[in-house]
Amino acid sequence: MTKVKRRWDILTDEKRKIMIEEIMTYFKNEMDETIGMIAAEKILDFFLENLGLDIYNSAISESKRWLKTRHDDMEIDFDVMLK
Repeated sequence: MTKVKRRWDILTDEKRKIMIEEIMTYFKNEMDETIGMIAAEKILDFFLENLGLDIYNSAISESKRWLKTRHDDMEIDFDVMLK
């Protein structure tokens, strides 16, 4: 049986398993409610599908700002080295 790969499913199998367990534990500890693996998987998929792109775009924007700052710093360093 082939596994369906959704575009928002970016987690490794191990990380996905850990997150499903974390969701189940959260519901048990914080909400005093027991949910099963299928419900936890659906919750994880919901958040990955609906927030994954926003989180990804935010990370890219932060990386661009960081890179621009490093580039600006490097440019200043080169200007200082000019004779």
